[in-house]
Amino acid sequence: PEDSEPIVDLQAIINSVYERGGYDYQLDYDQEPVPALSDKNRIWAKELLKTGI
Repeated sequence: PEDSEPIVDLQAIINSVYERGGYDYQLDYDQEPVPALSDKNRIWAKELLKTGI
């Protein structure tokens, strides 16, 4: 049989890089983003935050 494609858990890789890189300490999530979000994207982001995503 032919070799199958490997399954890669990309979310686990992203989580690991985020934690190892200390990004949660480098980003101040209480501040507005620079550059500022457009009105449409700001509304979208607030809705995501309300749902806990």
